[in-house]
Amino acid sequence: MLRSLRLVCKVRRKKRYNSYQGEQGIVAPNLLNRQFDAGAPNEKRVTDVTEFSVADRP
Repeated sequence: MLRSLRLVCKVRRKKRYNSYQGEQGIVAPNLLNRQFDAGAPNEKRVTDVTEFSVADRP
């Protein structure tokens, strides 16, 4: 039916998110060496800086 009416559906491709912008600053030294057990409260504090997208948003 679309061909008989000469209608065309344009398919838009999604652009993949790419945050790479080249080398950024310096990398901090790995002081914990994956030893996350602390002898006292608030002795070590770590955070996760993994980048991920949620609901197709960067």
